[in-house]
Amino acid sequence: MEVFRKDPLLLFDGAHNVEGARALAFSLERYRPGRKMTVVMALMRDKDAIGMVGELRDVARRFVALRVPGNPRAMEAEELLSHMLGAGCEAVSAETVEEAMALAEGSDTVVCGSLYLYAAFKQWADGALS
Repeated sequence: MEVFRKDPLLLFDGAHNVEGARALAFSLERYRPGRKMTVVMALMRDKDAIGMVGELRDVARRFVALRVPGNPRAMEAEELLSHMLGAGCEAVSAETVEEAMALAEGSDTVVCGSLYLYAAFKQWADGALS
């Protein structure tokens, strides 16, 4: 887990499978009990989206579904959004990392779901947070 900003909190976590999502949820609950976050998530098509959303649902204030830019294996944001909504979560989708982060603006946020997302997120962070 990497901290990009402290107030409001902005984290990137490498959780990209159900076990990783479970560990992320555990860590957030342990160190931030009762404080929900915006979860910006992008996944590959072969990942268990329902399982990952289920693990993070209790720590999420809301979800923002995103597609990993430029990766042919990436799950479409609308497909991920449908899993989030199907799990009864408050959720929206975004076309770009910039849009996703604008939707999360002002709230404690964790970005997760794919290590492929890191490069695009880091590029955004280097420009927006410097």
